[in-house]
Amino acid sequence: MFKFKSLFHLLFYFISFIFSSCAQDVKNQNVRINLKAKQLNDSAVQFVINTNDYEKAITLLDKSIKIDTGYITAYSNKLSFQVALKKYKEAIETGKALIRLQPNGIEFCFTEGLLYELTADTSKAFEYYKHSLTITNKVLDTITDSNVKRDYILLNKAMILSFLNRQQEASVIYNELYTHAKDSIFKEIILDVMNKPKNQLIKEFFEGTASSISTKPQ
Repeated sequence: MFKFKSLFHLLFYFISFIFSSCAQDVKNQNVRINLKAKQLNDSAVQFVINTNDYEKAITLLDKSIKIDTGYITAYSNKLSFQVALKKYKEAIETGKALIRLQPNGIEFCFTEGLLYELTADTSKAFEYYKHSLTITNKVLDTITDSNVKRDYILLNKAMILSFLNRQQEASVIYNELYTHAKDSIFKEIILDVMNKPKNQLIKEFFEGTASSISTKPQ
């Protein structure tokens, strides 16, 4: 179930989808999700939908994770629910678990940076933004200029550069993308991201995070 509260969150969903399709791990694709763990995850999601009781849902997700310690979807949902409860320090620990499972997961590294921003640890936030930028550059090196995903990945790079306070570099990419963009929605996303301050983007992202919960095995 996905609900997008901002163009920034829509962009982040696109980026997460693109990176997962660009760097799929065949080994992980063949890992089977424990059925009981999946049932607990799905129950947690349904519990939030029906009651908005995030605490109870996290308890169910903890049981799911205990059964299947590699179940990424359960960790991801747990992080979303912790954010909804404003338990940012706990969410950071969940984020670290996700990064251990997928070290090159751009969405997890970037989210971890945002969480550290919320706890006023700018130094740590920058560490994760830099790692996100490294991953982004590696992916860009593997795709051609004609690849339809490239513009979204470049927009992701510009956004990370902006969060690293490298505004001049970010502006060059934003302006080039906007000038050549043919899709009106993509143009809207570019303008939305480039014209808002960091604190507003962080706020919008986390408002959307709690509304994007997944029952799909990953």
